[in-house]
Amino acid sequence: MSTRYTWFKHSTAEAVPVYAGPSTKAVACLAVLAISGFWLTAAPAALAQEGNTTATNGSNQNNTNSRVVSEAEREKMRRFLESTQPSRGIVSQRTLPTGDKIDCVKIEDQPALHANGMQGHQLQLQPRTLPQSPSASPSISGNVQQRDEPATQQTAQSGSSAGEPICPEGSVPNRRLTLEDLSRFRTLEDFLQKLPKGEPGLEGATPAPHSNSAPSKSSPDAKSARVGSTDEHQYAVMHHTVDNRGAEAVLNLWSPYTEKSSEFSLSQIWVVRGSGDDRETVEAGWQRYRDLYGDDRARLFIYFTPDNYAIGGGGCYNLSCGKFVQTNSSIIIGGPYSAYSQLNGTQRTITLLWFKDGDNGSWWLRHGDVWVGYYPRELFDANGLQTSASRVAFGGEIIDTPNDGVHTATDMGSGHWPYEKFGWAAYQRTLRYVDTSNFYRDATGNAYSISDRWCYDLDKLTAGDPWRHYFYFGGSGRNTECQ
Repeated sequence: MSTRYTWFKHSTAEAVPVYAGPSTKAVACLAVLAISGFWLTAAPAALAQEGNTTATNGSNQNNTNSRVVSEAEREKMRRFLESTQPSRGIVSQRTLPTGDKIDCVKIEDQPALHANGMQGHQLQLQPRTLPQSPSASPSISGNVQQRDEPATQQTAQSGSSAGEPICPEGSVPNRRLTLEDLSRFRTLEDFLQKLPKGEPGLEGATPAPHSNSAPSKSSPDAKSARVGSTDEHQYAVMHHTVDNRGAEAVLNLWSPYTEKSSEFSLSQIWVVRGSGDDRETVEAGWQRYRDLYGDDRARLFIYFTPDNYAIGGGGCYNLSCGKFVQTNSSIIIGGPYSAYSQLNGTQRTITLLWFKDGDNGSWWLRHGDVWVGYYPRELFDANGLQTSASRVAFGGEIIDTPNDGVHTATDMGSGHWPYEKFGWAAYQRTLRYVDTSNFYRDATGNAYSISDRWCYDLDKLTAGDPWRHYFYFGGSGRNTECQ
C-alpha cells in the first residue's frame, strides 16, 4: 500500500501530493521536514486504506480475504467464469512483469463470438468505413507549446515497441480473470456494475459556477470546514448533444491516488443514446481501481451498458462478460502501461476513438492507430446505439464510498487542480466527434457538469492545432472546502 504525502510551499501554501511506500501497517503518523522552504507532511488517512485486501496482481488473492457474501454467491461466480472465460483455442500463455496472466486465444474461439444472440454473426477484422477529416477545419487562435508523448502498454517482452503483437498472429490477448479476482467483491452483480449509475448527469444538468480559484490545501479545520458532495459517483465532465457516430480524444495518462480499494479514479470518453431504461453507452479510458485489477496501476478499460447500468443487467468492464470482440493482438484490454505522466515532467497520453461503422455496423474502438475490436451491433436496440448516438462526453470520474461522514481523499486526474495546467493537472485534448456523414468535427459548444467544484474542478479552453478544444480537470478530494 502506498503512503500519501503532501509538499507545502511555505510562501504559497500550494500543495503537491507525492507518494512513497509500501506501508506495512496502519498507523497514524505525522512527519514535518523543513527543506529549502518546503514542508512535507504524511497524511494519516492514506495509511489506513479500508478494504486493502489485494495482492500485487489480479490473480494471487488469498481466499481468506474474500468478501463474497455466501458460498451460493461464490458458486454463481464459478458458473459465470465457466461461461464467459476462454476454455478453448488458447494457443499460448504468458505472464507480464506486473503479474497479469495473459491467454492468447484464437480470434474465432473468443467467448464474445459464441455468446447468446451471436448466431450467424460474421467476424470483422477491420471497420468497413472510416472517419474522414473535413477539407478545412475552422481556425482557432492561440497555441499550446507543450508537447506530450504517446504511452505504451506494459508487455511481456522487455523493450517491445508500441503496437508489437504480444500474441501470435490469428490470436488475441485475454487478461485472465479468476475466482480470486471476483472474490474482491461481495456479489457477481457488484463485480459487473459500474456503481451505481455510470453516466454523468447529461440530461437537464446545470453547469456549476466556475472559477480558476482552487480550494485551500491546508489541514482541515472543523470550524470552517465545508461539506462536499455526498454523491457516490462524482464527475468533472464536458458533454455535447449532437447526432453522431463516435467520439475521440487524447487523454493525459496518470495513475492517481485512491483512498480505498473499493474506490476508482478514471478519465474517459462516453458515447450515449437513449434515456431512462433505454439508455445505452460505450465507454473507454484509463482507470485505477484496486478491487477490479488487484493493484495500483491505471489501466486501459472499456465499459458498456445496454440497459442503463441495471443491476444484474447486461453491461460489464473489459472482456469480463464476453461481449467485446477483439481483433488485434497487440493491445491488452484491462492491461497496464509501461510509464505514466510525471509531475512537472514527461506527459504521456493515449488517443481513444469510438466509431460506429455505418448504420448496420458495429461500435469499433481504436487505441492510437490500432483498431482493437468492437461491440457488435446485436448488443444494442433501436432506442439506443444500434444505428448512431446522440451525445458524447469527456472527463473524469471518481467513486466516493461511505467514509464515516467525510469526503474521500481519492484524487481525480493527477490530484492537482485545473489552474495548475500543463505538467501538473490532468487534461483531455483534441476533443472531436464523428458526424453522421463520417466526418470529424470539433466538439464545440460543450456544456460541463461538475459534482462539486470544491472537490474536483474543470477548466475549458481552446488553442490552435493540435490541441484545439481541450480542458484541464481534477482535484484532491477532501480538503477544508470539501469535507
